Parts: sequence; structure tokens; C-alpha cells
Amino acid sequence: MPVYEYMCPEGHQFERFLKLARFDEPQRCLMCGEMGVKIPQASHLSIDTYEYVSPRTGRLIRGRAQRREDLLVSECVEWEPGFKEECARRSAEADRKEDARLDSLIDQEIEALPVRKREALAGEMEAGLDVTFERRGK
Repeated sequence: MPVYEYMCPEGHQFERFLKLARFDEPQRCLMCGEMGVKIPQASHLSIDTYEYVSPRTGRLIRGRAQRREDLLVSECVEWEPGFKEECARRSAEADRKEDARLDSLIDQEIEALPVRKREALAGEMEAGLDVTFERRGK
């Protein structure tokens, strides 16, 4: 609701929170009971958005409409509080799923080895085989 300022004939200034539908209703001063006269206020200006160059498309963005269009074209979303944490959570979940898939694939490949090679691998692992996994292609 907008705030309107008034002044009564006695010089008291007061404010009222009024719905737009009650904009023209006269208001009484609480100090003296006289009817107040609305004090004109400067209009509030809101800047649409600042200009910037889109990091994805390289275009100069000059307003909310262009920003929405740029986000849509570049398949991006507005940044919101907690977004970084949500991205990290989703990335960790995707890594867990990929690790589980990789473990399953390794188990299948080991099962597919000939018995002698499987026994040799088991012996090396019992002897303390040191293995480092490395992902490629990401």
C-alpha cells in the first residue's frame, strides 16, 4: 500500500497507509482532529535493470525483456540464493550415480575375465595392489 503524507491547518504533518481505492478520501489529523491536505510527493522511479554484456552471447543487454530473452537463448537461469549449494548437491549426486555405474561395470568386466586372470588379479589385490582411478572425457 502506498504511503501518503498530509498536513493539517495547525501545521501537524502525518502519514497514512491507504489503498489506491481510498486515495481521494480526506484524512483527519490525530493530534488536533482537523482535516489534512495531501502533500504532493515526488514520483518513485525504478530503473529497469543495468546494462551489461552477456557472458554467453556477447550481446549488450538493456532491460528485463532482453535479459529474459538472453537467458532463454543461452539456456541459463536467474541466480537465486542457495543456487550454488543446490548445484553442488546435484553434482555430488551425479558423481555418486556415476561411481556406482562404474563400480558395476568394473565388477562385470572382472567377472568376464578368464579364471586364471581373475585369480592373478585377486592375488595382486591381496598383496596390496595400489590402484588409482582416473576419469577421462569430462
